[in-house]
Amino acid sequence: MKRISSADNPTVKLLHALATSSRERRKLGQTLLDGAHLVDTWLIGVGPPPLLVVSESGSRRAEIAALLGRAGEGTEIIELSVDVVERRLRVFRGRGVAQIAHGVAELLAVALRGVL
Repeated sequence: MKRISSADNPTVKLLHALATSSRERRKLGQTLLDGAHLVDTWLIGVGPPPLLVVSESGSRRAEIAALLGRAGEGTEIIELSVDVVERRLRVFRGRGVAQIAHGVAELLAVALRGVL
């Protein structure tokens, strides 16, 4: 698991943009799914995502640790320090885990499978 402790990290900036700007989400064709339930639903409906992001406190929660274990070897897992969450990703507080979903087609595939 890679750990990020700098709020200036490009991944942190991307997460911040996806969490706070609908314009950026449309421009990039991506969205941020945050929370254990949404990540779990994605794992069931679509499969392992390319990237999972977990907060330092979230990585210690049993429910989130189980999700990380189900992600598979092809998923990059990044842990964000408490400082990064507090400084750049306050929306992420309390959720503990998130992933980037690429494109509306993937979201529709999950919905059509009846798992959302």
